[in-house]
Amino acid sequence: MLEVMTNALALFLFWLFARAALHKFRYATHYRQLVSSFLEGHGRTLPLVYLIAAVELGLALLVIPPATRALGFTGVSLLLAFYAALMAWHYLRGHADLRCGCSGIDSQLTVGPALIARNLVCCAFALTAIAAPGAWPQNLLLAGCAVLVALALVAAYQLSDDLIAQAQAMEQDI
Repeated sequence: MLEVMTNALALFLFWLFARAALHKFRYATHYRQLVSSFLEGHGRTLPLVYLIAAVELGLALLVIPPATRALGFTGVSLLLAFYAALMAWHYLRGHADLRCGCSGIDSQLTVGPALIARNLVCCAFALTAIAAPGAWPQNLLLAGCAVLVALALVAAYQLSDDLIAQAQAMEQDI
């Protein structure tokens, strides 16, 4: 069962980071503005967006092969912890209106406790998986279970986007 969970986490984290990287490559000018906001207007952010996207894509690719999976999980956990810390720092400084960029260019999500917690949960998933990087299952049933669990994690992540967005919208209406 541990093998199923580790493979499911690898697939989920691959989806999460590959998606994030592809969004940054495709919409680099949009993310340049977000990165500039997070760095409080420092210049030269377009090359930084491409660097972040390359790191995210590299980490996504590292979590798939069992030989590099522990390294990938470690990198993912460090990057997620960094993102959470950066969001927390801005939130604590009163920048709760700062868009996070977590869910693509159409997302209106802003930094706050819910997004920080979600990043930390994903970080905990990656940290947990470091201990048992595992191999791809030879059994088709176990492989199918890993894919189904990964799809459930993707659905839960997407649902958290919707719930956080609704909560933030309701908070603004009050």
